[in-house]
Amino acid sequence: MSASPNAASVPPAPAVAAVSVGELAQMVAQLSARVAALEAKLQIQGPVEEPLPAAPSAPPAWVPPAVAADPNVEVRSLLEQLFALALATDPQSDEAMANQFELFRTLVHSDRQGSPLLDTDLRRYKWRPLLGRFTDYLFVLDQAASFQVERTIPERIEARTETIKVHLAVRGGRRMAPPVTLRRDPRFGGALRIEQMSL
Repeated sequence: MSASPNAASVPPAPAVAAVSVGELAQMVAQLSARVAALEAKLQIQGPVEEPLPAAPSAPPAWVPPAVAADPNVEVRSLLEQLFALALATDPQSDEAMANQFELFRTLVHSDRQGSPLLDTDLRRYKWRPLLGRFTDYLFVLDQAASFQVERTIPERIEARTETIKVHLAVRGGRRMAPPVTLRRDPRFGGALRIEQMSL
């Protein structure tokens, strides 16, 4: 009887060693111990990958805007800080939300905050909705200064202008431009602060 041409390509079956159940259990226990030792070693050394940088708790160089020589610059600065704050907030972290809300309050007119009722309303009806929709107003999603002012009332803003209504353009024109009303606040040295907003 001659060997088939494929017989050379098939490796012979390995010899089966007789292993008792006790020996098999001992080998499994040894392997389990080695795996546990390797896992412990990996935990001590830490992760192999580089950790992601922590999200900032506040925008860099956080200083609430002050009175500016040009009130148009003051308006843009205030709104840019508002969006920078929203960009830097992690809505998944209650601690970050609380910290950022305190920074948000530095942008709000003192007449609109300071009591438990006013602060609760501010958090519920201004801060949280802003965090949910602020990207609608940014034309470059990660740049706080990329918002566009559609119009202001009054059209001409002067240094002595007390109240300014700023309508921000909505990216994609999905709805009308909502207003943000700014008013000078004597408690902040006469600087503009947010009196009302519908963002």
